[in-house]
Amino acid sequence: MKKQMILALTSLSILSACMSADDMRPTQLTQPQIDIVHQGVKDGLIDPNSAILGNPVAAYDKSNPQNIRVCGLVNAKNRFGGYTGNQWYYGDLVSNRFELIDFNADGNVFTHARLCPFG
Repeated sequence: MKKQMILALTSLSILSACMSADDMRPTQLTQPQIDIVHQGVKDGLIDPNSAILGNPVAAYDKSNPQNIRVCGLVNAKNRFGGYTGNQWYYGDLVSNRFELIDFNADGNVFTHARLCPFG
């Protein structure tokens, strides 16, 4: 029963992260919002000081305008001290707090299409 509950919660969280392009309205982030996103991404890295971040793309969720989906590229050092190359990151900006969803380390186009259909 416990395994079924964990599986159900995991599936629900994955499905809730999925958005279609029709559900989204592109938006421009302000510099303070970009700073919040960049700090949130850095907090999820092994070596935050090595992060090279590009400009993120963002879109509002039409059903919940308080939620802004953000996607962008980051290049940072791994545990061996070498740069990984650009990787996509995905997260939600909610009430001036960035919640990192995932890094697309393997470059999977399906992951990117699911988590960032607008960018």
